[in-house]
Amino acid sequence: MRGQTNKKLLTHGLQRSLRRNPTDAERRLWQLLRRREAAGFKFRRQHPFENYILDFVCLERKLIIEVDGGQPVDAAADATRTETLEQAGFRVLRFWNDEVLKDLDAVGQKIYTALDERGTSSDGSVNPIPTQTLPLKGTESTTASPHDLPLADQPTAAHRPIRSYVLRQGRMSVAQKRAYDQLLSRYAVAYTPEALRFAELFGRTAPTILEIGFGMGETTAAIAKAHPHNDYLGIEVHSPGVGSLLKLIDEQQLANVRLIQHDAMDAVEHMIPPDTLAGIHVFFPDPWPKTRHQKRRLIQPPFVRLLASRLVAGGYLHMATDWQEYAEQMLEVLAAEPSLVNSAASFAPRPDYRPLTKFEQRGLKLGHGVWDLIFHRKP
Repeated sequence: MRGQTNKKLLTHGLQRSLRRNPTDAERRLWQLLRRREAAGFKFRRQHPFENYILDFVCLERKLIIEVDGGQPVDAAADATRTETLEQAGFRVLRFWNDEVLKDLDAVGQKIYTALDERGTSSDGSVNPIPTQTLPLKGTESTTASPHDLPLADQPTAAHRPIRSYVLRQGRMSVAQKRAYDQLLSRYAVAYTPEALRFAELFGRTAPTILEIGFGMGETTAAIAKAHPHNDYLGIEVHSPGVGSLLKLIDEQQLANVRLIQHDAMDAVEHMIPPDTLAGIHVFFPDPWPKTRHQKRRLIQPPFVRLLASRLVAGGYLHMATDWQEYAEQMLEVLAAEPSLVNSAASFAPRPDYRPLTKFEQRGLKLGHGVWDLIFHRKP
């Protein structure tokens, strides 16, 4: 970075004070940036540079985010600050407190767009925001599709689609990272808007079960190991979970598991042919308990209709949740789909093939309920 930091900023404790006493808007924005939700990029807060302390900065993309009060205090000083930072190669985005507090999604969209634009070099070539570190089987390109990105829609779209997940990647363990780097190309298939041929993907013809959102993969691996006569295709967006399942596949030598790291709605619509799946598992999807977030829930009528169309006649759709209100919504949505029929009068008992997870066992000991729903596609 150009220039030297003014050491008085550090010795006088200003940086520490600003970190300990953020405004409400700064606190809200940091909740978004600190978990790498902005396309996985690392941001620093109250970061010293020359004579300034930057509210938020992504050094990788040289992008600075400033949060200002309700009205300008010293417009001339702000202009000088911005000019100095831009001369050092940064781009500066400024938001009012009210913008952050009232419409954080829109602020996140602008930040994401700026991150993407900062990936374009001076010669016009593009360094896109990555979602995968290795090329996957079936494609030579590692360029991320806009559908992979949690805070952006297609570049020409007016509004980003509602996603049923937030991309909180977290940290990979050494073993997960090793498995991700070494095994992804062997067991994963890249997203492509073309229908898969399961016989080619698995090297045989067998009943295929789709699992949406496999988490860390323990349940997927356990079911696949116990039922070697079936093939299992898992969809997950979070890299630590993908790395974890890849590690289990390698350790247990599971030849009947393949992965897609992509948004489930896109993958099911474009990659899963109609009338091909023997079953679909959706275990413990994010309940999005707050009323204003429930539009993000995965189990909605259009998606259930899409899932049902991918089942063979008699194929099953199995969902489970430990959130009662969400379970009741699931039951209502599934019962309203005319192509499906419930296997039980209401909720179903847990079938033997679905193992209890450690999280579920802990919840049951605390008296929490778990609800299973199993519907079949009508002939």
